[in-house]
Amino acid sequence: MRKGDGGYSGAVGRVLPWAVVGLCTLGYLCLAVRPDLVYHCSAPVFETSAAALDEHLSRPAGAIRYASLAMGQLLAWPTAGAAATAGMILGVCLAGGWALSPAGGSARRSGALLAAVPLVAIYSSYYAGIEVGLSMLVALAVAGGIERLPIRRQPVRVGAFLLAAAGTYWLAGSAMLAFAAIWAIREANARRLLSAAVGLAVAAVVPYLATHLDVFLGPAEAYTAPVVVYRKATLVAASIILWAWFPLLAAYPAAVRAGRRVWVRLRRRVRPSDGQAAGKTPPRPRASRLGRIARAALGTGTIVALGALAAWASLDTRQRALARIDQLASRRDWPGVLREARRLPLANVTSHVIFDVDRALFHTGRLPEEMFSYAHKVFMPGLTLYLGTRYIPSNALTCLKTSDLLFEWGHVNEAEHFAHEALEVLDNRPALLERQFMVYVAKGQPVAARTFATALAKQPFWAGRARRYLRLLDENRCPEALVEVRQALKHMPRLDSRPWPTVEQMLGLLLHRDPTNRMALEYLMANYLVRRQPKRVAENIRRLEALGVAEIPRHWEEAILMHAYQLRLKGRPRPIPLGGLRLRPGAQQRLERFLKARASFGPDEVAARKAMAEEFGDSYYYYHLFGMTSGGRE
Repeated sequence: MRKGDGGYSGAVGRVLPWAVVGLCTLGYLCLAVRPDLVYHCSAPVFETSAAALDEHLSRPAGAIRYASLAMGQLLAWPTAGAAATAGMILGVCLAGGWALSPAGGSARRSGALLAAVPLVAIYSSYYAGIEVGLSMLVALAVAGGIERLPIRRQPVRVGAFLLAAAGTYWLAGSAMLAFAAIWAIREANARRLLSAAVGLAVAAVVPYLATHLDVFLGPAEAYTAPVVVYRKATLVAASIILWAWFPLLAAYPAAVRAGRRVWVRLRRRVRPSDGQAAGKTPPRPRASRLGRIARAALGTGTIVALGALAAWASLDTRQRALARIDQLASRRDWPGVLREARRLPLANVTSHVIFDVDRALFHTGRLPEEMFSYAHKVFMPGLTLYLGTRYIPSNALTCLKTSDLLFEWGHVNEAEHFAHEALEVLDNRPALLERQFMVYVAKGQPVAARTFATALAKQPFWAGRARRYLRLLDENRCPEALVEVRQALKHMPRLDSRPWPTVEQMLGLLLHRDPTNRMALEYLMANYLVRRQPKRVAENIRRLEALGVAEIPRHWEEAILMHAYQLRLKGRPRPIPLGGLRLRPGAQQRLERFLKARASFGPDEVAARKAMAEEFGDSYYYYHLFGMTSGGRE
């Protein structure tokens, strides 16, 4: 092959940036962001039914929305999701370079590749930006195609642009504005000012007309969706940069030419030369092969460095940690939940984290012993979230988690209520459809259960599970074949609870039916602990006898000793009846050490809390006195 612009060095200059950026993007998405966590956070609901397709195709940008939901299913597998996402990011860059290539230039190709930076930033915020990327991909592909149409007559070109703009808006929504801006800039550069004005008018009018065709489409959404994402500042900035980047690149040649003209005039005024006086520009020396490779490497390094900076600035490590814990909890990987919670800084702990940790501690048999070894805060509802109050949480994830816990307890009607609250916001999320199916099977309502199983069967990767559920319904074997339903029916109380029951009343009904219900007893005692009611722990300690336990668990023991200490302070000391149970050796001495350590700091509570955290931070004493634990990582 001949060496030169079209030889080896030219090929290296063209391929090297794309290959390096593609591999770096793939590695970053797969190892740092993790597409399965993006999938868990966004939970794209994709249905294969004709009704779902018709609903999407009947709205502006609905086709892109439907395609993004289909592609979003790949995010559930880390490698496949990272490959698909990296391919889409490079596709946007390639389409942008193709759309701008009639103006030519290696700088233009490198500039198009820089569009990967805002797209990577969008994914780093744990938002499935597939819809953003696909809409820009369509708009840029149309922009490149319209420029290559073999049409010479200007009125015909303008007509083709109008049709393409309308079709692009229906397919890709507000990404059409980038296409119209590129058209207008090109036409203005070619001094076709009337055609450029048509492009700007289309950008202004088409979204406005769309609001009259779709009553559910507001003006702000018409001009920005689906490109601009308003969930947080990082997403807004990244999506706006992506939206404006290619029109800016389209304006780049004219800006460079104008800058050169200004520079030449300034140089002529300062130091005129013979060649410049004659209007001649000295020829630029042709770069050597090594120089071209070095320039390509430098450009690639610059793009990678900018991408790394954007990735570092936008990577939401807190959201990644919270998503990982929630993902493990949804998979019932309780040891994994506890492992990840240990790594979470105290400042990042949320009510949902505390909820998942307490469930994990119960299922691993460690709730009464290690509950306060993990982060708990008295002002932050975690054990049962807002259950037992008259407050209906607006957070759909809170409703879903509460429904899961209630169903596990056996309070099926209450689980149904919270599942319906979550359904209002989360739509047909597969896990929610499955929960509703289980609820109606437990309630003996097979017709309603079939409705949710049928809806679940429309989602490709859940269809196999849904077909099994439908088969069990046909064979009338659901209650005995499904472990979750058997457990709920086993614990379901025979008595109806009063309206707005407290957590204590709900768990009391479960223990009334089955005094050996360990989950009900441990959650009842944990509820007293987090509410700092050691007296109630002491009053219910005899319930342990039904379980055949001889030794009192650590935190319950600490609560009993704290209650006895409070009675002494009030001048009413009396023994706490323990039945056949016994305290551990040294338990009383540890309380005395705690009280002595606290007294040594006098009224300085902050100093006492910090100094006592290492020895007593995982005890009920510490939580009872300071309203928090020292569990977690500082």
